[in-house]
Amino acid sequence: MTVSTILMMWVLAAPAPGERLAVLELHNPAGIEQQAADYLADRIRAAALAAAGGRVRVLTRENVVALLPPGTDLAECADADCEVEMGRRLGAAFVISGEVVRLGESLKLSLKLHGTADATLLAAEAASAGDVGALEGVVAGTTEALVAKLPPRASAGPVALPAVPPLDPAVAVGDAGFGDVDLELLDRVQAALRSEADEGATSSMRARAWEVVAERARGERRDRAVARARQWRARAEAEAARTAAARKAWDRYRADKAKLDRLLAYDDGVASAAQKAAWQAAFDEAYAPWAAEFAKMSAAVDWVRLEGGRFEWEGSEEPLDVTAFWIGRTEVTMAQYEACVAAGACSPVAWSRCTAGPVLGRPLAAKFGGGDQPAVCVDHGQAESFARFVGGRLPTVTEWIYAARGGEVRDGFPWGRAPVSCERAVLQSEAGYGCGTATTAPVCSRPKGNSAQGVCDLLGNAAEWTATTGAAKVEAGTGIGQRRRPAVVGGSVVHATLDPRTIDLLEPQRRLPHVGFRVVRD
Repeated sequence: MTVSTILMMWVLAAPAPGERLAVLELHNPAGIEQQAADYLADRIRAAALAAAGGRVRVLTRENVVALLPPGTDLAECADADCEVEMGRRLGAAFVISGEVVRLGESLKLSLKLHGTADATLLAAEAASAGDVGALEGVVAGTTEALVAKLPPRASAGPVALPAVPPLDPAVAVGDAGFGDVDLELLDRVQAALRSEADEGATSSMRARAWEVVAERARGERRDRAVARARQWRARAEAEAARTAAARKAWDRYRADKAKLDRLLAYDDGVASAAQKAAWQAAFDEAYAPWAAEFAKMSAAVDWVRLEGGRFEWEGSEEPLDVTAFWIGRTEVTMAQYEACVAAGACSPVAWSRCTAGPVLGRPLAAKFGGGDQPAVCVDHGQAESFARFVGGRLPTVTEWIYAARGGEVRDGFPWGRAPVSCERAVLQSEAGYGCGTATTAPVCSRPKGNSAQGVCDLLGNAAEWTATTGAAKVEAGTGIGQRRRPAVVGGSVVHATLDPRTIDLLEPQRRLPHVGFRVVRD
């Protein structure tokens, strides 16, 4: 398999006596031995210093990081456009970028010199070697050859401006000059860049976006797209390996946690307080590296696959083609949402800002906050944050109704045509809100109300936020206008009648004890 390692360095503009040169550590998505990668970077740094002499002053990686804006990730910057832009942020005059590509047992080193003022490619050098050790022997000569091609420093004298040409009032209409611009290629580049900015995009999705660019591009732009796609593919493979390792660690964690709980429950006469503290500290230290993965596993969604198909419902003007997707078997629970909060990816439930009538159970946190109850009193943005955390999104109204109809073109309820009752859904009944409980029930507590695929609580319990918005009438200072609001579906503990076609529009900031959400993914 072809793998690549990206080398990058910036030549920084600086006052006399010399410009500054920053050599970054190697970007290493292929997993080259770190010690060898660090040594190779040191050889590049030393060769640049020897070749440039007093022309530049060499900076360490720590110096460069200190000059960049907080949060800038150097490892993510590996294509020429990004390098040039990063160089500009640093006040760089030039950017030297490089790539080591492994093809079988052979390694090829390529270095390029760009000017940051106009992103012009000024020079390039390349060398080949059989392995990393042999490559170290040619790094110095390759680096020195490229640094020798740095343009001479501009004089500090006044700049001579060209004469202003006379204006001819009779201007003929000519070719605008962009008739040969490849709009399809630019569309693909834009999609790839947007995928990198999209927090919900996975590494595999980003890799595929750059592969699509490479299929259309030619020359250097294709090379850059291919390199970027390789990076994201390597990142995806590393993430998959990390996830697999985390699952194994998760099994050990749960076994050790059960044992630790028993140890901590012993009387002090059996196990001293100091011994218990030592056990707890050892446990925490052993599993600290997996905290982020364990948080996601605690919030893990039980996915159910729905095959796509042609679908028509009363709210659609014409039949719709629904592609296959996965949907959460249950509404997101409080335990799942709290795991997201613990990981720092979700904001806490603000019970004090949750709007509830006097007939619902109080206090809200105690009545609605059970770990197996639906996560409610969260606004639309909080629901979206959780969806991103678990690699999903909120469903559209069409997807939700498709799931509620069991993926079939029919009317009725998720369970069929039998009437609504507390045996199948948690709703407002003769006994009161929530079938007399005045609160939500644990998810999937009404299995007779499940869809044909086993999806729970599509009607009743908590209503659910969706990704679809609709125009709602609102009163403004100058009269009645319209504003886009997210759609809420599914009915809840405060609804006396439940109909899959019923759609409410709420302000995205609203927090209600009877509105929760579930997630889907492509």
